[in-house]
Amino acid sequence: GANASALILIDGVEGDLNTLDPADIESFSVLKDASATAVYGVRGANGVVIVTTKRGKAGKLTVNFKTNATYSYSPRMPEYVDAVGYANLANEARVVRGKNPIYTNSEIQLFRSGLDPDLYPNVNWRDVILNDYVIDNQHHLSLSGGGTNARYYVSMGIMNQGAVFKQDKSVSKHNTNVDYHQYNFRANVDANMTKTTLLSLNMETIITKRNSPGYGDNNNALWSAQANLPATIVPVKYSNGTLPSFGRNSDEVSPYVQLNYTGFTETRNLTTNLMVDLSQDLDFITKGLKVRGLFSFTTNSEFYTTRSKMPDLYWANGRNAQGTLVMTKQVEKKDLSLSRSTDTDRTYYWQLNADYDR
Repeated sequence: GANASALILIDGVEGDLNTLDPADIESFSVLKDASATAVYGVRGANGVVIVTTKRGKAGKLTVNFKTNATYSYSPRMPEYVDAVGYANLANEARVVRGKNPIYTNSEIQLFRSGLDPDLYPNVNWRDVILNDYVIDNQHHLSLSGGGTNARYYVSMGIMNQGAVFKQDKSVSKHNTNVDYHQYNFRANVDANMTKTTLLSLNMETIITKRNSPGYGDNNNALWSAQANLPATIVPVKYSNGTLPSFGRNSDEVSPYVQLNYTGFTETRNLTTNLMVDLSQDLDFITKGLKVRGLFSFTTNSEFYTTRSKMPDLYWANGRNAQGTLVMTKQVEKKDLSLSRSTDTDRTYYWQLNADYDR
């Protein structure tokens, strides 16, 4: 189908705003008017965003450094009913349909008292899985300067976004959480080859690293699991140390198991942009005439590493005469496995235009 997003132009070349360091932006403008976007053809039909990055100015060396930390929390985090509330509502739903209740009064009392958390758990999965807050940080260092013939702007940026999920660090030394790290390196150089010839060189490297649990490729599976699993089904762990499974086929895993026991997936992305822009004034032919040639080369590589595993999972059927849990193994252990893959693509862009402004 058609691309419904706006056309993003960074220094005249289509780019990605999501990975551009905001501290490198000199100017930002949005074109929506049909007459202004007509020159971009069909790709500009949904608007054009024009971004210009910072460049060096003639003068002494200028060094800028800034850092910030962001404390984020959700004031409207969902509230879920506990085991007692869920049991009462489940019974009410059955009774109004003329059916027998699911839970007896004795079972509801066991949920309330917590005397048998193995068979009658009362788990707040939101508290088990989600952090109350996340702290992100971002740092940026830039150097700029030069003379009348050559000018430069060099920068480095680091961004670390924390994870909203609460990993149990005692389970694994590896990071199985959902987090994101980005590193930006940029060098913009302008050189006056002659009084009428300007050569501009832009070089940019972006490195990103995204982590997620081995079960699922993002945080959606974890979020859905903690939101949809009632407090009454299984404990975080059984008192004998085994991990639970549940579901119609007793093969579904809890969000705690998903996050801490299924391995992890790591996605690394390396993007390199190189742009050469040569501008020549032709005032000696006629005043106001200028030609410009631009070449851009972008290479993008993604490296996927998945280390997946699964522990033995059990379902507790009750207790024997001695009070010991009667366990049935539902999911067999899978040892740690490793898989790797790589995707690479390259984009070339040429532009040659002549401007006459008089």
